[in-house]
Amino acid sequence: MELNVELVELRLEGGLLAGRIHVPVPVQITAGQYFLAASGRPDEALAAVVFPAGNMDGWLDLAPPLPSAWLAGTLLHLRGPLGRGFRLPVVRRVALAALDGITARLRLLWNQALVQGAEVALFTRRIPASLPDAVEVLPLESLPDVSGWAEYLALDGTLPQVLEWKSRLAFPGVAVEALVNLPMPCGGMGECGVCSVRTRRGWKHACQDGPVFDLYELEAL
Repeated sequence: MELNVELVELRLEGGLLAGRIHVPVPVQITAGQYFLAASGRPDEALAAVVFPAGNMDGWLDLAPPLPSAWLAGTLLHLRGPLGRGFRLPVVRRVALAALDGITARLRLLWNQALVQGAEVALFTRRIPASLPDAVEVLPLESLPDVSGWAEYLALDGTLPQVLEWKSRLAFPGVAVEALVNLPMPCGGMGECGVCSVRTRRGWKHACQDGPVFDLYELEAL
């Protein structure tokens, strides 16, 4: 889907720029999918990768960080949603971990888990300003302690962060997925290789095969 939209609102979340756009048609999004957004500014050579943080009738919240040059009222060309998102099973206990401190990319996922009636624990070093009361916030370093509690685990961070935590975690029999946050400039159009990720099944492109991967499939470079 390609849309021309307006960035109607900007705000700071944890010192980073987040925003809201008006979308003229309903958009079906899976948590973890992304969009490419281009402002058409002459100093913006590539479209920006943006992740949704909320989806309401006519509105789409964008997770930080957004380009610092964007202003309220900026017109954007939006392409997406793109890529593979999280596949949350129907479970009772869900653990989410924001490895880089940015929790907004996980917001759609915890909302989905709550709708399913699951208990949700969020592990982070930075407490979000707005969070449902039903979501318990715990220190990131305590994540290994819930291996006997969680029935599903989702990580979100850079590739080095995800691989580091993979070596520290043991969740036998539990589905574990990771959103790998890295540059995806072509959005699957050119297979430029910038977002290549090594897996047990060979090299994959995060822009198409991810950015959400089975954690157990990821391998160090």
